[in-house]
Order: sequence, then C-alpha cells, then structure tokens
Amino acid sequence: MPVEIKPQISHAPVWVNCPASERGRAVHPEPDFPNPAREEGIACAWVAEGVLKGQKHGSEFLGRLGPNAVLITDEMLEEVIEPYIRRVKELFIPGCTINNNPPHVEHKGTVFALPWHPEARKDSWWLDIRAGICYVLDLKAGRIREDSVGNWQLAGYFVELEPIVVDACARHGVEFQGFHGELVQPRKENGPPWFLRPNELAPLKERMKQRGVEAMGPNPEQTTGPWCRKCPKRHTCTSYRKSSDTILDYVDTYLDDDLGPEALEAEMALLQEGLERIKHRLSGVEAHVKQNAREGKSAVYDIQPTYGRQNWTVGADIAIATAATFGVDISKGVAAKTPKQAIKAGVPQNVIDAISKSEKTGLGLVKRDPENDRELSKKLFGESNNV
Repeated sequence: MPVEIKPQISHAPVWVNCPASERGRAVHPEPDFPNPAREEGIACAWVAEGVLKGQKHGSEFLGRLGPNAVLITDEMLEEVIEPYIRRVKELFIPGCTINNNPPHVEHKGTVFALPWHPEARKDSWWLDIRAGICYVLDLKAGRIREDSVGNWQLAGYFVELEPIVVDACARHGVEFQGFHGELVQPRKENGPPWFLRPNELAPLKERMKQRGVEAMGPNPEQTTGPWCRKCPKRHTCTSYRKSSDTILDYVDTYLDDDLGPEALEAEMALLQEGLERIKHRLSGVEAHVKQNAREGKSAVYDIQPTYGRQNWTVGADIAIATAATFGVDISKGVAAKTPKQAIKAGVPQNVIDAISKSEKTGLGLVKRDPENDRELSKKLFGESNNV
C-alpha cells in the first residue's frame, strides 16, 4: 500500500532543500524518542498562549504539565517564555490592528496556495493595518541558532497569510508593504528579522510548490547540506553517510604549510561545515542506537532515564522557611532560589531532596563495562567452553 506524503510547513526547511526527506519520514517513522528542544518549545508556546491571551500569569504555570506532559519549570519561564512574550509586546503596538484586536496566538490556518493544502500553525501573528505590515513570530526553544532571513517555515506562513492580509489592506485603503518574519530564539542571540516585500514572495511560493510536488512524486531529489541537521532520517540516508565519509577521508590528507591566508580561511570554513555534518549524523545514528538498546538489541549499550533540572515540590514560602532553619536565606523576592542553589548555599542535600524532585526528560545511552558484562561476550563471540 503506497504511503501518504503530505509535506508539512514546519518541516519546510528540510523538504524544500531535499524533497526525498519526506519519503524517508513517511516510510521510516521517527524512533519514539522525544526531541528535547522541540518538546520544550511546544510546552513553552502553550504557556505563552495562556499569558498572551490574558488567561494566566506565567508563574501560575510553574509545576504544571504542558499538553505534551513536559513540566513547566522556572528555567523555561525565565529563559524562553518571558523573553518571547517581551518580544511580542515590543513589536505589537496597541491599536495597530483592525478593531484593536490582540495578536493571533497559536493560530491554525491552511495554505491553499500549495496544491496539497498543508496546515500552518503560527505561534503569533498580526497585521499592523496602519503601516500595512504583517508580523509573524515563531518561537524556538533550542540552543542552535537559526536564521530568520530565508527561513522556509516563515516563508510558508507568508504564503498562507498573503491573500488574507492583502485583502484586509485593500478593504481599508492601505497599501500592503510586506512581511516582518522573526524566529524568536531566547537561548541564542537573535539574528536580524526577515522583511519580505510583496513582489518577493512569488518566487518563494513557486519554489515551495515545485519542491512539495516533487516530494510527493516517485523520484524526489536527495541532497545534503545544513538542513540535514533537522531531518530525523539522516541516520538512514545514504547521501548523508557518503558526504560524512568524504569529510573523514579529507581530514586524513596532508596539511599544506604553504597555504595563504585566504586558502586557510576557506579550509577552516570547510572543516567547520564538515564538523557540523558529522555532529548531525552522529545525533541521528544515536537515536537509532537508542531504539535498538530499548528493544534489547544492543550488545554495547543500555538505555537509562535522564533527568532535568531539580524543582521544588512545595511552595516558595515553605522552601524559604525550611532553608531558614539552617540559617540560609534562599529568598529571591517572593520566589525561592533553585534547589541546587539552596544546596550550594549550605542546606543539606537530603533535606532539599525531600521537598524537590527532578523530572524525567527522556532516555540516554549508557555504555556497558565489558570487563563485568558476560552477556556482552556471549552476544559478540557466542558461548565459550573455557569457563
């Protein structure tokens, strides 16, 4: 039975560059291991939605589980959610929208301009009807910087919104000036936003249409590049493996001491790109090894839970009062410092452990000790008569 392939806008940075990636995603579903940055991003967007819609204050979400069962921590609130909300409020001018509407938050739409009509879920967007500019912001909780300019996920949002905002501007006698797109990356320094004028969108739309149709066709192109980092099937990709092998072979070549400054800089850039590709392939292979370890198929690795930051299981007032009995002040305004900071300040660890806990964040690989693991020897070499 043929698999259904329907490229998603959230995956556009990969399939626009490598249409074959969508076939790999459909034929070989991702291993059941969460992407921590993606999972945190979903939970952070959920909190931001509640705050921006005026439903709750950010601190009211602490200790709660997001829609994907990720615990909302003070670190996520301080490092990701609050900076993102501040950025939305910096750009959004009250009264700039039609009927003074607030920004659209976690808004679902359909990209009718693309033949397969994919869904587009935007973290926040609004049309400044006075300036004729549509703002689109996408939250990224990861620690790897992504450029807003030329980002295909943002381009997909622009394609979806174009007929909506152009029509709205026309009805209000305003000339549409373009899109302001921005990946908000609180854990990394934001790059410049992407301002795209109306006449610049048509070739991007056509490119997405061509590559999407190719991805759904019988012979999609397979290419390697920086986008491979975001592809969950890179560990099974023959092209990516070959490019990684070529890089490894190149590293063994002789370094010419007579290279001039420009040549050295060019080689450094090549090696940096190669190093990134190796890292990306390693992370993909690691996910596959985790799957094997979980199923008991690995002779070298075991799988064990990994844990995140320690968080209080009691209110801030109780944590502060407990620390005070040991002569330690862990107050931070009306809040309390973290359990780790409390231990460092002098509160006994067993006391802190009793009123805090670390949430499970996923599964990690642990290499067995071959000296102590007889099962490893059996799996590798079979039973031995010399016991």
